[in-house]
Amino acid sequence: DTVTIYKKPLPVVDLGPDKRICTYDKMKFDAGHADTVFYKWNSGDTTREITKNVKGLYIVTITDTVWLCKQNDTVELFVNDTVVSIAGADKAICHQDTMLLVAQHRPASISATYRWTNITTGTLLGASFSYKVSPRNINSPGGAPVYFNYELYTKVTQGGVTCDNLDTMQIKVNALPRVWWDPKPLKSQCHAFGDIPLYPFVNPKAGKDISVWAGTRKVRNTMVDSLAANQFIYRTTSINNSSLQNGVFRQDKVYLQYRDSNKCINVDSTTQRINGT
Repeated sequence: DTVTIYKKPLPVVDLGPDKRICTYDKMKFDAGHADTVFYKWNSGDTTREITKNVKGLYIVTITDTVWLCKQNDTVELFVNDTVVSIAGADKAICHQDTMLLVAQHRPASISATYRWTNITTGTLLGASFSYKVSPRNINSPGGAPVYFNYELYTKVTQGGVTCDNLDTMQIKVNALPRVWWDPKPLKSQCHAFGDIPLYPFVNPKAGKDISVWAGTRKVRNTMVDSLAANQFIYRTTSINNSSLQNGVFRQDKVYLQYRDSNKCINVDSTTQRINGT
């Protein structure tokens, strides 16, 4: 009697080299054979192709439909750490102020490359870690705020694969408050008039949020006193009347500063003239 033994070659399956992806990507694995074999994956799938985004080992076993010969292959999927771009919290500043943009990211243990963009104006700032920006509010004092949006694009390379993320932050630029003297210039007075209350001429009348002084913008003289809240006095009596004769007069520049609820400050100036008596 004769027995013939047929040796059937094992089916071939090749899932390729191990793969690495970003957390927002997916990887497709193909066991081949155009659906002419049975498929069984360790993930429970029974299809030729599977698409995954969870790290780990993926093993497929294929079975010949005629001889039921089996073969398997294994591939490992690596998933990079999630990249988080951190542009910072939204901020509010005043017109003419400067704001520092500082880039951060996660995972902080891996170095990153950055790109800052002013997306309101479409201006590319560059790839530095931080930038000083001075967005402007072109509205008149007391006007509406203006908003500027900045985008931070962050790239992190891990295991030869680069992953990225975007974040934005907004800067609210408040207009400077409206502040003014009325009248302007202040009415000239004779020395005999005496000390001059200034509060009736300041606007707005904001109590503790205003200050008044004489001299220059940066250097104050002694011609204005603040006796109490809302009591600003121009000290005419500190001037010697004898020095104000024959057409000679004393004139000081007087400043009014106001800070609004946004902590924005604006200044207006006028003059006070004193004639001799």
